[in-house]
Amino acid sequence: MVLRRIFLVLLVTGATISYSYCQENQNVPDIERYIDKPLTLHKNNLELGLGYQFGALTNIYDNNGHIVADEGIAASNYAVNTQLTYGITERLQLQTLVNYLSYTRRIEPVLQSGVGLNPVTYTQGILNYKGLIDPNFNIKYLLLTNKHKVSIAIGGGISLPVAKYKPEKPTIDAYIYNKYTIGYNFLYTNHNGLGTAVYNLNCAIKLRLGDSRENNSLSKIIVRLYTDYYTAPATVSTNDWHYVFDAGDPNGYTLQSLPLKHKEGDWLSNKLLVDWQAFNITSFQIGGFKQVLFSWVEPD
Repeated sequence: MVLRRIFLVLLVTGATISYSYCQENQNVPDIERYIDKPLTLHKNNLELGLGYQFGALTNIYDNNGHIVADEGIAASNYAVNTQLTYGITERLQLQTLVNYLSYTRRIEPVLQSGVGLNPVTYTQGILNYKGLIDPNFNIKYLLLTNKHKVSIAIGGGISLPVAKYKPEKPTIDAYIYNKYTIGYNFLYTNHNGLGTAVYNLNCAIKLRLGDSRENNSLSKIIVRLYTDYYTAPATVSTNDWHYVFDAGDPNGYTLQSLPLKHKEGDWLSNKLLVDWQAFNITSFQIGGFKQVLFSWVEPD
């Protein structure tokens, strides 16, 4: 017998649908609740997950709590996520992640010059990040499993530097409010690739608050913690665009491409999820995400 399962996860800002192709397995029930699924996929199972997310911000604040953009939509983003997972054994799985992200942020007007009789010059614009994120390939091993209480999985992987990473040449439009005020509209377009391979180690812990053999409220709640450590040791050579403009000439500006080398360094991400199995075929999830950057170095 071959089982086909479809899981639909509705999010506040989007949705994720997961399709599983499952071969017969005496240890797996025909209908497996979401909270009963192990941290790794069952043997010979193939799962495809597709997701879409959208978000928008009306205000953006700096580190001091001051608003830096507050008119209309200050920033927006959407993402398309693809995940393919295969269970090699009951404890070992392979997974690949291919994601697309588009992020747009409005840059508020900034006063650049305007002293005495000189015209007042402002700059403003749009900052875009768009394109594929470097695809990730990883393997996960189920180190400890106890479906009644706790499970632990460990693994690692690599992200291949195949996505675009160098910024495109900005475009600038000059406009004149009046003879005393000149403005420049900038459009910056960057890409989501990192330009270097990224290696990662990960650990996942699943804890059931109650015993699965008991039919009570706690037995229907699980907590999962995912911790990932990433390192990108190689130096990346790219460029950074700078502009020099003539405040007296509304069409007078120069764009300069300056070489830039950097190391992405190391970072740690933590994701905490809480799932409640309200019904046999329906579960609800809440969670949070935190990323810590350890280093970002520009070599001499």
